Amino acid sequence: MKTRLREIIKKNFPDIYWKQLIIKKVIKNKESFLHQSGWYNSLVKGKPLSNSGEEIPWLNYGFFYFLQSRLTKEQVLFEYGSGASTVYFAEKVKKVVSVEHDNEWYKKVFDAKPKNVDVVFEALDVNGKYCSKINEYDEQFDIVLVDGRDRVNCIKKAVRKLSSKGVIILDNSNRDRYASVFLWEGLKDFKHITFTGILPGGFKPDATTVFYRTDNCLNI
Repeated sequence: MKTRLREIIKKNFPDIYWKQLIIKKVIKNKESFLHQSGWYNSLVKGKPLSNSGEEIPWLNYGFFYFLQSRLTKEQVLFEYGSGASTVYFAEKVKKVVSVEHDNEWYKKVFDAKPKNVDVVFEALDVNGKYCSKINEYDEQFDIVLVDGRDRVNCIKKAVRKLSSKGVIILDNSNRDRYASVFLWEGLKDFKHITFTGILPGGFKPDATTVFYRTDNCLNI
């Protein structure tokens, strides 16, 4: 009877049939990628989570899976834009420096930051103090994650602050407004690789690009 009813619905109400099938096989199925990756958790809770409930960076899954096993306690990381990524990276690397332009968000991140994190506030401007904040630090950084504002200028400042094995990560690199950086002369000695996938709880494809030299800390 159920089989017959299913065939009737499939034939006469295909939209209802396929919606039910997708909900059952993809969304509610705990063995599906959406559950195993934490995507379903992230959608329900409204923040990037792993399947176990751990907060993770809001990076597409293709890149996140690549990156997570390549982080080490010898690396020093700088990020433009703070949040769940700040705490996550603090557990994986030696030190994190994060610059944030939103004062209210900065206060929340600052109050929850681990000991090996330096979170600083800098008001947003274009090609000014915000993107140049990285120059105020004596360290050379192994990883620079560009996930805040004024990203093209942030990359241009970051190149000079990389360690000998340093890499730059540009999140949401599929956005047209960042296209010019791929042609920038300052990256002529760098190769790049782009990872595409969906974000935790997201629906559209998103891209993250890594700019790296032959000898790099991510072993690309």
